[in-house]
This record gives sequence, structure tokens and C-alpha cells, in this order.
Amino acid sequence: MIGGTGFIGSVLVDVLAHTSEAQVSVVHAHPLQARAPSETLYYRMPAEDPQLISLMRDHDAVVLL
Repeated sequence: MIGGTGFIGSVLVDVLAHTSEAQVSVVHAHPLQARAPSETLYYRMPAEDPQLISLMRDHDAVVLL
């Protein structure tokens, strides 16, 4: 998920993180607010970062918020 730290994205991340079939990764550009511990992986990088492409290769779906 690119974005996912705002109001809608944080709810979506929480729902997906509680799904046994999903491993959720969130790419965000700004510092995180306090979050409850979860299995979600958070990566702080700009969406233009070339490393984002290699990160997306390991996922079945990309959600852009």
C-alpha cells in the first residue's frame, strides 16, 4: 500500500492486517503517528524511490491512496 497512514488508509491497513491471507506493507513519506503493534511492515520512503519497485515485486497487489 502506498499511503495508508491517513484516516482511510489506517482503517484499511488494520482490516487487512487481521486477515490471515494478507501480509501488508505500507510505504509512506511522513513520520508515523503512534500505531498499535501489528504484523504490518512500514517503509518510509518517497513514492519515487527506485527501491519501491523491488519492494512491490514481492506483493500480489498494490493499493495507492
